[in-house]
Amino acid sequence: MEAAFLRIPPGALVRLDEQMTPYRTASLSGGADVVRRPQSLSSTSPALYLLPAFVLALLLMLATSLFAEPPATVGGTVTDSFGAVVANAKIELLDASSGVTMQNATSDGTGHYRFAVDQARRYQVRATATSFRPSTSAARFVSGNHAADVDLVLAPSTVSQKIVVTANGLPTPEVQAGASIDVIDGQDLTGRSVVEQEMRLVPGVQVAATGQPGSQTALRVRGGPTDSTKVLVDGIPVNDIGGFVDLSQLSATGIGKAEIFRGPNSALFGSDAMAGVVSLTTTRGTTPLPELTYQADGGSFDTNHQQASLGGAWRKLDYFTAASRFNTQNDTPNSQAHNTTYAGNLGWQVAPNTELRATVHRSASAFNLANAYDMFLIPDTGVAREHDTDFGVTLQSRFTEHWHGLVRYAGMRYRYTSNTYGATGIPYDPYDTGYPVYLGKEVTIHGANGYSTTGQAILQYSSDSTSSPLLTNKNSIYAQTDYRFSEKLTALFGFRYEAEDGYSGYFDEGYGSLTRPGERGNYSYTMQLNGGLWNRLFYTVGSGLERNAVFGFAATPRASLAYFIAPPRQTGVFNGTRLSFNFGKGIKEPTIGQEANSLYRLAGSTFDEQYGIKPFLAEQSRTYDGGVQQTLFGGRARLGLTYFHNEFNHLAEYVPYAGLVDLGVPQSVLDKLGPYAYVNTLAYRAQGSELKAEVRVWKNLTLRGNWSYTDAKVQQSFSSSVLSPAYNPNIPGIAIGAYSPLVGARPFRVAPHTASFAAEWNGGRWLARATGTLVSRRDDSTFLSDKDYGYSMLLPNHDLDPSYQKVDVYGSFNLCKFASAYVSVEDLLNQKYYETFGYASLPVSARAGILIRLGGESWKLR
Repeated sequence: MEAAFLRIPPGALVRLDEQMTPYRTASLSGGADVVRRPQSLSSTSPALYLLPAFVLALLLMLATSLFAEPPATVGGTVTDSFGAVVANAKIELLDASSGVTMQNATSDGTGHYRFAVDQARRYQVRATATSFRPSTSAARFVSGNHAADVDLVLAPSTVSQKIVVTANGLPTPEVQAGASIDVIDGQDLTGRSVVEQEMRLVPGVQVAATGQPGSQTALRVRGGPTDSTKVLVDGIPVNDIGGFVDLSQLSATGIGKAEIFRGPNSALFGSDAMAGVVSLTTTRGTTPLPELTYQADGGSFDTNHQQASLGGAWRKLDYFTAASRFNTQNDTPNSQAHNTTYAGNLGWQVAPNTELRATVHRSASAFNLANAYDMFLIPDTGVAREHDTDFGVTLQSRFTEHWHGLVRYAGMRYRYTSNTYGATGIPYDPYDTGYPVYLGKEVTIHGANGYSTTGQAILQYSSDSTSSPLLTNKNSIYAQTDYRFSEKLTALFGFRYEAEDGYSGYFDEGYGSLTRPGERGNYSYTMQLNGGLWNRLFYTVGSGLERNAVFGFAATPRASLAYFIAPPRQTGVFNGTRLSFNFGKGIKEPTIGQEANSLYRLAGSTFDEQYGIKPFLAEQSRTYDGGVQQTLFGGRARLGLTYFHNEFNHLAEYVPYAGLVDLGVPQSVLDKLGPYAYVNTLAYRAQGSELKAEVRVWKNLTLRGNWSYTDAKVQQSFSSSVLSPAYNPNIPGIAIGAYSPLVGARPFRVAPHTASFAAEWNGGRWLARATGTLVSRRDDSTFLSDKDYGYSMLLPNHDLDPSYQKVDVYGSFNLCKFASAYVSVEDLLNQKYYETFGYASLPVSARAGILIRLGGESWKLR
């Protein structure tokens, strides 16, 4: 196995990305992390100790909910978006099955109302008041000697009101959240096959795919690293160990809502919430008559998609399940892809104020890895397979009018394998060593910065078949309790324990395997206060305290403020002005491979004093932002401007084999490390501004748009401070960061300017929607070695990736009560562009299909 490492020439450029970015030299012989799983991971996992604690918490909450309830009533408090009580509101108690009003009441001077209930059934409550939009609650089943507490929030009649959870862990009207949060509703996902297609329209968010549909897709929030955003599905973390999530695996199937929180929130969500949080929520069944949907469509490049769902509610039970299949041949040779997704959501109302909910989300996909075809003109033979399963059980209860608690068990199973099946390139062995490399065809590569180069790059370093498996198991338990003393103060406390185990590895048929296992037990505490003063000032302040198995202890404070200079009014041009401010710190743990291949871990005593190489610390962020939001024309328009400043420190940085040799790493250490290592040294700043606008032109037409500017600059880099930059001999005098950006440059693939727009017409039977994404040039690298292991196939990093503009359109028409037809066209301008250099996007493509909906609300039985 040591000989496998020696076969990699010291000057070779080899891309082995822990975030699984398809690398240019996919068939490198003998060098990545990879594995045979140790039996001890399955037999001694700390997850086994979570079960008794979870069961005990469930029993305590169930006992409280079942035996501490007053007689059967439905009651609560009506407030407006600013927390002020609404007196004299008309309150209706509705039969959830028929919509018939059962009782009427009026809220008193404190906003309270209450109904006595003598029939066991599912009820809803509707509140109406002058100058407010009507608000209807979710259905609750009420029977026996139990009370249901149903609070309602009324929004001004001209302003759309959304409830967010990521701001402070509690359902909160968005106007009270000082943080930058965007909400994507289920209707916004209509016509989308994956959630990331809609996320591209959120200000400050950049999405980059390494190729065409099905290829690995990464997310950046406000210039942050691609592994620094926490992603949750029904409260279940789905990030791999180290934080990365492939957005191509997050199908829109079954997703009813998505929240995108921009900024660190490790105070609430722990490690990996370093730059932002994405929270996806599965649809719930609500209709008394089961609702069945089926849709099928097909189109360009042999693309076909089918999806079915079933949902409903009966007495104490609600249920929803959905499944989909997506297939495409794509446009690039050997880039076929398919994805199968299943989502399930089952809720049981133990008592009117207590709910037990189980959710599951599973994705199984395969994608052929053609590699960066435009830089080789020969496709690779690779194929990647990924199976992700996320599941959880949540019990939450409202013990009293002011006291609420929840406990959640969450599990995640991640399985990924990347295989290659021999070489497809042109053999090249000028010295007759018997170990040829395999080249692409001669090609001229053009950068958007005006530079170009011509030659042949190394496509594969070996003809051996290889396999790179990754495996992750996560089990966690989270308990939260919150108490509302008054509208001015709510206190929250939370505890989380997470057990992680897994491995990464590499297997070469000619040289054996290399194993990198890992097992961790992490825990954290959350303490938070939030509330409002004078119905104008809203605050959140708190901190997380985390103990991680790798980097030890870290504190993550956070504070948020929102202040209304002028509350929204129904008349005038300027009728609602809000100021916001946020400060926070975030953290992230390293991947298993980064921890195992830490240069300090295996050679730290040798290089600590000379180069300042330290043990792996928590990757960190520190952020503050401030902004102003203005409501215009009686709520028909909203305008927002936000400034943000991020500092990212102690980020993991890749050190190639050539760099290790230059550092004088002993051969004995090289044999342990393999052909690369990591150091905890990269730091950069990302600051900028976000402009956001929305206007309802008239009843059926809404326009939205945003523009984001990100000024990102690398402040510290091991590649710049210790290693020598690369130079293309044909482009003399320009230093190039072959693997990572140089000090003073922008981080790779962070666009200085991004913008998006959306126009939607909803005319009853007709729905038409046009969206667009505009992205400026980005810094990047070709990551290529020429046939002699030199740098002649590299281009200057600055503005290497070209700008692009992508426009999509969607339209649907209701054919009858239960059927509608739709058509979707992507990349209407038919631009050939790169989100990642060398990986061509799909040209213009179209799909058309039909949606059938049976049962549900429109089929009520009278």
